[in-house]
Amino acid sequence: MQSQAATFDTHAFVKRLTGVGMPEFQAEILARGRSDLYERLVTKEHLEQKLRALELMLRNELEKVRADLKNDIEKLRAELKHGLETTKTELKRDIKEMKQELIIKLGAFLVTSAIVLALIIKFV
Repeated sequence: MQSQAATFDTHAFVKRLTGVGMPEFQAEILARGRSDLYERLVTKEHLEQKLRALELMLRNELEKVRADLKNDIEKLRAELKHGLETTKTELKRDIKEMKQELIIKLGAFLVTSAIVLALIIKFV
């Protein structure tokens, strides 16, 4: 939608001011100033157009942020899952090693106990 600039009829303005007794040079200065002001005025349509463009830009940026967050969350989930699997594997390995260690120590204890028992029986 193309915005239409506000227009100001300087000639009619000067005639109106001089018609009520204002000197022409003052009326022309006021007309020039008012004309400059009208040229700088921003129309409602122009502001609405800028607002729609800004809204679209913000929506696009928001969608980009959402997509980035979604990707970051998926990466984090994958990293956590991998970390949990690694931890699970390490715990299983540690438990297996502890079992083997316990079996060895228990075996050594049993052998030692059997030797002590045999010595006790022998000397009793």
